[in-house]
Amino acid sequence: MRSFERGDDEAALAHLTELARTRDGFADVHYMLGVLHERRDDIGNASRCLTRALRINPHYAEALLALAAV
Repeated sequence: MRSFERGDDEAALAHLTELARTRDGFADVHYMLGVLHERRDDIGNASRCLTRALRINPHYAEALLALAAV
């Protein structure tokens, strides 16, 4: 999470991908992955991650807004 906050997208992507693989039930992890994928213009993966975040937490306003923007 610190790498995400620092703007180290490559390290954040690696750490969050591993975290999502081992602990799938955290909406924040999928939201951050969606943001990172969107920054890389990987719209398909961004959409999938943001959709997963919303399935976990349907009231996640930031994820909903990010998905709408994607």
